[in-house]
Amino acid sequence: MKETASLPHVRETISQYLFLVRELTEQSNSQSMNEELIKHITANQDSLSSFFSLLQQDANVKASLTNLLVDQLVEAARLEGLHRDEPSKTLSRQQYSAIYFTSDILTNSNLKIGFEFEYNDYRSLDFGFRNTSVEKKSPSKCLEELYKLFSEQFPTFPPAQRSALWPAYANFESPYENWQEEAFLEIISGQILSNMREKLKIMSIITTQVFAN
Repeated sequence: MKETASLPHVRETISQYLFLVRELTEQSNSQSMNEELIKHITANQDSLSSFFSLLQQDANVKASLTNLLVDQLVEAARLEGLHRDEPSKTLSRQQYSAIYFTSDILTNSNLKIGFEFEYNDYRSLDFGFRNTSVEKKSPSKCLEELYKLFSEQFPTFPPAQRSALWPAYANFESPYENWQEEAFLEIISGQILSNMREKLKIMSIITTQVFAN
Protein backbone atom coordinates (compact mmCIF):
# COMPACT_ATOMS: atom_id res chain seq x y z
CA MET A 1 0.00 0.00 0.00
CA LYS A 2 2.89 2.34 0.74
CA GLU A 3 4.30 1.78 -2.74
CA THR A 4 0.95 2.54 -4.41
CA ALA A 5 0.35 6.03 -3.03
CA SER A 6 0.05 7.42 -6.55
CA LEU A 7 -2.20 4.58 -7.72
CA PRO A 8 -5.47 5.03 -5.80
CA HIS A 9 -7.30 2.20 -7.57
CA VAL A 10 -4.56 -0.32 -6.78
CA ARG A 11 -4.27 0.98 -3.22
CA GLU A 12 -8.02 0.58 -2.68
CA THR A 13 -7.94 -2.95 -4.11
CA ILE A 14 -5.17 -3.91 -1.70
CA SER A 15 -7.07 -2.34 1.17
CA GLN A 16 -10.19 -4.33 0.32
CA TYR A 17 -8.12 -7.51 0.09
CA LEU A 18 -6.57 -6.93 3.50
CA PHE A 19 -10.01 -6.32 4.98
CA LEU A 20 -11.26 -9.58 3.46
CA VAL A 21 -8.29 -11.52 4.86
CA ARG A 22 -8.94 -10.09 8.33
CA GLU A 23 -12.61 -11.05 8.09
CA LEU A 24 -11.85 -14.60 6.94
CA THR A 25 -9.25 -15.09 9.66
CA GLU A 26 -11.44 -13.41 12.33
CA GLN A 27 -9.01 -10.55 12.83
CA SER A 28 -11.46 -7.75 12.03
CA ASN A 29 -11.95 -4.79 14.34
CA SER A 30 -15.44 -6.00 15.21
CA GLN A 31 -14.03 -9.35 16.32
CA SER A 32 -11.46 -7.59 18.49
CA MET A 33 -14.13 -5.37 19.97
CA ASN A 34 -16.32 -8.38 20.76
CA GLU A 35 -13.45 -10.11 22.49
CA GLU A 36 -12.68 -7.01 24.54
CA LEU A 37 -16.32 -6.63 25.48
CA ILE A 38 -16.63 -10.24 26.60
CA LYS A 39 -13.39 -9.91 28.54
CA HIS A 40 -14.74 -6.83 30.32
CA ILE A 41 -18.12 -8.45 31.09
CA THR A 42 -16.54 -11.55 32.59
CA ALA A 43 -13.74 -9.70 34.41
CA ASN A 44 -15.46 -9.96 37.79
CA GLN A 45 -18.73 -10.77 39.50
CA ASP A 46 -19.98 -7.17 39.51
CA SER A 47 -19.45 -6.76 35.76
CA LEU A 48 -21.23 -10.03 35.02
CA SER A 49 -24.08 -9.14 37.37
CA SER A 50 -24.51 -5.79 35.61
CA PHE A 51 -24.63 -7.60 32.28
CA PHE A 52 -27.45 -9.90 33.41
CA SER A 53 -29.31 -6.94 34.92
CA LEU A 54 -29.20 -5.20 31.55
CA LEU A 55 -30.54 -8.29 29.81
CA GLN A 56 -33.53 -8.29 32.15
CA GLN A 57 -34.40 -4.77 30.98
CA ASP A 58 -34.70 -5.80 27.33
CA ALA A 59 -38.52 -5.65 27.23
CA ASN A 60 -38.65 -2.35 29.15
CA VAL A 61 -36.08 -0.70 26.89
CA LYS A 62 -37.95 -1.77 23.75
CA ALA A 63 -41.27 -0.59 25.22
CA SER A 64 -39.74 2.79 26.06
CA LEU A 65 -38.39 3.19 22.53
CA THR A 66 -41.72 2.16 21.01
CA ASN A 67 -43.56 4.72 23.16
CA LEU A 68 -41.11 7.38 22.00
CA LEU A 69 -41.84 6.47 18.37
CA VAL A 70 -45.60 6.59 18.96
CA ASP A 71 -45.36 10.11 20.42
CA GLN A 72 -43.30 11.24 17.44
CA LEU A 73 -45.69 9.60 15.02
CA VAL A 74 -48.71 11.32 16.58
CA GLU A 75 -47.02 14.68 16.02
CA ALA A 76 -46.06 13.74 12.45
CA ALA A 77 -49.67 12.72 11.76
CA ARG A 78 -50.93 16.05 13.10
CA LEU A 79 -48.82 17.86 10.51
CA GLU A 80 -50.57 15.78 7.83
CA GLY A 81 -54.02 16.76 9.10
CA LEU A 82 -54.56 13.46 10.92
CA HIS A 83 -55.23 12.80 14.58
CA ARG A 84 -54.91 9.71 16.72
CA ASP A 85 -57.89 7.40 16.88
CA GLU A 86 -58.51 5.06 19.82
CA PRO A 87 -55.81 6.38 22.21
CA SER A 88 -56.12 3.17 24.20
CA LYS A 89 -54.55 1.29 21.28
CA THR A 90 -50.80 1.54 20.80
CA LEU A 91 -47.85 -0.28 19.32
CA SER A 92 -46.35 -2.90 21.63
CA ARG A 93 -44.98 -6.43 21.62
CA GLN A 94 -48.51 -7.87 21.88
CA GLN A 95 -50.20 -9.50 18.87
CA TYR A 96 -52.47 -7.12 16.93
CA SER A 97 -51.09 -4.12 18.76
CA ALA A 98 -51.75 -1.09 16.59
CA ILE A 99 -51.98 2.66 16.33
CA TYR A 100 -54.66 4.33 14.19
CA PHE A 101 -55.11 7.78 12.70
CA THR A 102 -58.18 9.42 11.29
CA SER A 103 -59.62 12.66 9.90
CA ASP A 104 -63.07 13.99 9.10
CA ILE A 105 -62.87 12.52 5.59
CA LEU A 106 -61.77 9.14 6.89
CA THR A 107 -64.41 9.08 9.63
CA ASN A 108 -67.16 9.88 7.13
CA SER A 109 -65.84 7.07 4.94
CA ASN A 110 -65.80 4.57 7.83
CA LEU A 111 -62.01 4.20 7.54
CA LYS A 112 -58.86 4.89 9.47
CA ILE A 113 -55.16 4.61 8.71
CA GLY A 114 -53.36 2.01 10.76
CA PHE A 115 -50.01 0.49 11.66
CA GLU A 116 -50.38 -2.98 13.18
CA PHE A 117 -48.18 -5.87 14.29
CA GLU A 118 -49.85 -9.05 13.06
CA TYR A 119 -47.92 -11.22 15.52
CA ASN A 120 -46.40 -10.75 18.95
CA ASP A 121 -42.81 -9.68 19.68
CA TYR A 122 -42.92 -6.84 17.13
CA ARG A 123 -43.40 -9.14 14.12
CA SER A 124 -45.09 -8.58 10.76
CA LEU A 125 -45.78 -4.84 10.85
CA ASP A 126 -48.51 -3.84 8.38
CA PHE A 127 -49.77 -0.45 7.24
CA GLY A 128 -52.87 0.58 5.35
CA PHE A 129 -56.54 1.45 5.53
CA ARG A 130 -58.76 -0.29 8.07
CA ASN A 131 -62.56 -0.30 8.26
CA THR A 132 -63.99 1.23 11.41
CA SER A 133 -66.86 -1.24 11.17
CA VAL A 134 -67.13 -4.31 8.97
CA GLU A 135 -70.92 -3.96 8.88
CA LYS A 136 -70.81 -0.40 7.56
CA LYS A 137 -68.51 -0.09 4.57
CA SER A 138 -67.68 2.62 2.09
CA PRO A 139 -69.16 2.16 -1.42
CA SER A 140 -67.42 -0.71 -3.22
CA LYS A 141 -66.48 1.59 -6.08
CA CYS A 142 -64.54 3.82 -3.67
CA LEU A 143 -62.84 0.83 -2.05
CA GLU A 144 -61.73 -0.44 -5.46
CA GLU A 145 -60.24 2.97 -6.23
CA LEU A 146 -58.62 3.05 -2.80
CA TYR A 147 -56.99 -0.34 -3.39
CA LYS A 148 -55.89 0.67 -6.90
CA LEU A 149 -54.23 3.90 -5.75
CA PHE A 150 -52.66 2.19 -2.73
CA SER A 151 -51.12 -0.46 -4.99
CA GLU A 152 -49.80 2.20 -7.37
CA GLN A 153 -48.29 4.36 -4.63
CA PHE A 154 -46.51 1.47 -2.92
CA PRO A 155 -45.23 -0.56 -5.90
CA THR A 156 -41.93 -1.65 -4.31
CA PHE A 157 -43.62 -3.64 -1.56
CA PRO A 158 -45.06 -7.17 -1.78
CA PRO A 159 -48.43 -6.97 -3.59
CA ALA A 160 -50.98 -4.91 -1.70
CA GLN A 161 -53.53 -7.04 0.10
CA ARG A 162 -57.12 -6.57 1.20
CA SER A 163 -59.68 -8.16 3.47
CA ALA A 164 -63.07 -7.39 4.94
CA LEU A 165 -61.37 -5.46 7.74
CA TRP A 166 -58.45 -4.01 5.76
CA PRO A 167 -59.56 -2.89 2.25
CA ALA A 168 -55.97 -1.96 1.36
CA TYR A 169 -52.81 -2.82 3.26
CA ALA A 170 -49.25 -4.10 2.86
CA ASN A 171 -46.35 -5.41 4.92
CA PHE A 172 -43.48 -3.12 5.81
CA GLU A 173 -40.19 -3.65 4.05
CA SER A 174 -37.13 -5.01 5.87
CA PRO A 175 -35.87 -4.19 8.51
CA TYR A 176 -39.18 -2.73 9.66
CA GLU A 177 -41.44 -5.71 9.05
CA ASN A 178 -39.98 -7.68 11.96
CA TRP A 179 -38.31 -5.47 14.54
CA GLN A 180 -34.85 -6.63 15.50
CA GLU A 181 -31.90 -4.61 16.80
CA GLU A 182 -31.62 -2.51 13.63
CA ALA A 183 -35.21 -1.31 13.80
CA PHE A 184 -34.88 -0.17 17.43
CA LEU A 185 -31.61 1.61 16.62
CA GLU A 186 -33.43 3.46 13.86
CA ILE A 187 -35.98 4.76 16.33
CA ILE A 188 -33.11 6.67 17.92
CA SER A 189 -31.72 7.83 14.56
CA GLY A 190 -35.18 8.91 13.37
CA GLN A 191 -35.05 6.81 10.20
CA ILE A 192 -38.02 4.63 11.08
CA LEU A 193 -40.08 7.72 11.91
CA SER A 194 -39.18 9.21 8.54
CA ASN A 195 -40.27 6.00 6.84
CA MET A 196 -43.63 5.86 8.63
CA ARG A 197 -44.23 9.58 8.20
CA GLU A 198 -43.80 9.24 4.43
CA LYS A 199 -46.35 6.42 4.38
CA LEU A 200 -48.77 8.55 6.41
CA LYS A 201 -48.35 11.40 3.96
CA ILE A 202 -49.03 9.21 0.93
CA MET A 203 -52.06 7.57 2.53
CA SER A 204 -53.42 10.99 3.47
CA ILE A 205 -53.12 12.07 -0.17
CA ILE A 206 -54.85 8.86 -1.33
CA THR A 207 -57.69 9.60 1.11
CA THR A 208 -58.23 13.02 -0.40
CA GLN A 209 -58.11 11.71 -3.95
CA VAL A 210 -60.68 8.97 -3.31
CA PHE A 211 -63.09 10.47 -0.81
CA ALA A 212 -62.82 14.28 -0.91
CA ASN A 213 -65.67 14.57 -3.40
